[in-house]
Amino acid sequence: MEVAVMGIGIIPRLKVKDGKELELERILLDLIASTRKNEPGSRFYSAFKSRSDGTYVLMEVFDGEPSFEVHRTSVYIETGVPKLTELLAEPYTVEFFDEIVSS
Repeated sequence: MEVAVMGIGIIPRLKVKDGKELELERILLDLIASTRKNEPGSRFYSAFKSRSDGTYVLMEVFDGEPSFEVHRTSVYIETGVPKLTELLAEPYTVEFFDEIVSS
């Protein structure tokens, strides 16, 4: 069985400043709505909040690098990420993953 790389997964981790949770969540919800509406190459795009602290993760899956590039260069990401950054207690981190599927 061959294994092929297909889509890409991305998990940004955000640690929000105390008291900025609702503001962060509003921005995240706007980004999620825009991504889902405008990007057919986005298979999955959702945010999750830790039950234990002020950490949020986005779970993102794109059809491939071209689809991620469309997302990364979209006006809503280019304007939304700086707004998010202002609300963070520390710099965000991003992990990239390659989807594996049998061919």
